[in-house]
Amino acid sequence: MLYTAAAAPEGGHLLDQDWERLACQEMAEPEQEKALDHVTRCAECARIYRGLDALAQGARAFDPSVPAPRARLIAFPRWPFLGGLAAAAALTAILLRPAAAPQVPLSGDGLRGTLDVQDPAALSPRGHVTGLPAELRWQGIATPSLYRVVILDSDGEQVWSSPDVDGSRLDWPRDLELRSGTYFWQVIALPRGGLPGDRRASALATFEVVTSSRR
Repeated sequence: MLYTAAAAPEGGHLLDQDWERLACQEMAEPEQEKALDHVTRCAECARIYRGLDALAQGARAFDPSVPAPRARLIAFPRWPFLGGLAAAAALTAILLRPAAAPQVPLSGDGLRGTLDVQDPAALSPRGHVTGLPAELRWQGIATPSLYRVVILDSDGEQVWSSPDVDGSRLDWPRDLELRSGTYFWQVIALPRGGLPGDRRASALATFEVVTSSRR
């Protein structure tokens, strides 16, 4: 916000053809220095510049033959100035992520994400829970599998993990007491005879204990 308030362009913004020549490194050095000097003092152009830079890096990630820049000319912090398609991509990633949900530690095992295999689904508990749930229920996958349940607190710290079980339900563990607050849980499918990378994880489900189980 401070940068945006303080930055003010002198003259007009860079034109479309200027951005194209700058991105393709076709500007003569004096003209390039003038353009970059404007970018450092103009919040709008700085945002566009970072968007172009992010797109260029993404292109090199997909195609190593894309030439790298001669040098990193401006080192703005990446997030505040993302623009154009880069900002749209970042926004899409945020919208697809469960709100306020921490990542689940999986002891180094990866989870394979393919479109032709259904993930398990965490069914219950969800929402407000008085006391403690009676059980944990989920929808399994078609492949014969064992299942593991992981419960996290509101800070994303694991508070309990089940043994590997068969079926699609599990009685609430007698030794697990939770204070009032928000918790997350996830079920992980472990295909029988599969590799660690064949594991499938459900989306995080949220439930809130509204009455403490501790007396």
